[in-house]
Amino acid sequence: MRPAMIPTIAMSMALAACASTPAPPTVFNGEATTRLGETARIGDVSIRPIEVVQDSRCPVDVQCVHAGFFHVRVEIRTAREARAEVMELRRGIALEDARSLRLTAVTPPRRIAPDQGPLDYQMTFALGPGD
Repeated sequence: MRPAMIPTIAMSMALAACASTPAPPTVFNGEATTRLGETARIGDVSIRPIEVVQDSRCPVDVQCVHAGFFHVRVEIRTAREARAEVMELRRGIALEDARSLRLTAVTPPRRIAPDQGPLDYQMTFALGPGD
């Protein structure tokens, strides 16, 4: 009777090992660059900039006392949530799982030239542990 039990025990141990396989780790660090209307992914987080709300950054050809502001409306999607936010350059927002998403860079820089025309913005987002 013992020989018949050995395959059964081995099979149940193998099934138990499969059932307890840990989920893939959540990405806490990463960076991605994207344009308006395009989607960037950092691990399980998708970020899509929708519109520039404000660009009052100091032009590169001017000496300013204040750096100015850059705000962009984005759609953020994770496995657990989907929401729209207005993000500010160099400021982070908290995600539901204690991570922080930050807009770290915007190009091209502003200029005072009147013929600059519409800017082809590129935005870099960073994902990391919460602040």
